[in-house]
Amino acid sequence: MKRIVKLTESELTNFIKKIINEMDENIKYNYFKIIDKDREVVGVGAAERGSKNETEIIEQIFNYGYTPVRISKKEYEDYDEGDEIRNF
Repeated sequence: MKRIVKLTESELTNFIKKIINEMDENIKYNYFKIIDKDREVVGVGAAERGSKNETEIIEQIFNYGYTPVRISKKEYEDYDEGDEIRNF
């Protein structure tokens, strides 16, 4: 029997971060912040380095009129919860 589990946004964010941290250590990620036309940070994201998914995410960010800027993993982790991109 399947169960439906309800999570808050912060619980889901923490769960996703935990999964990323527990992934194979050989997988490398590019971390980036998303900048709007006023040079304000509107979010952060991460994608597996060199993957098709990374290319698609970057293209979508540009298509929406934003600019991705590469940042360190530490800077990515220092952003407040809820700033991560989820639906691109």
